[in-house]
Amino acid sequence: MFQAFIIMAREGLESFMLVAVILSYLRKTGRPGLLPAVYGGIVTALLLSMGLGVVLMNVANISMWE
Repeated sequence: MFQAFIIMAREGLESFMLVAVILSYLRKTGRPGLLPAVYGGIVTALLLSMGLGVVLMNVANISMWE
């Protein structure tokens, strides 16, 4: 359980840094019109991730998936 937490924390930090670099690049190059697209991508990724987590949690006990 602890190993999974460490991996999730590392991946979360990595994705946070990537988004921060993208946002700062867009601000520095004077293209703030693209910021809503980045935020929309973040929201979409989070919703899809949570949705897939719910689906996989509900089918985990089906023998076909084991």
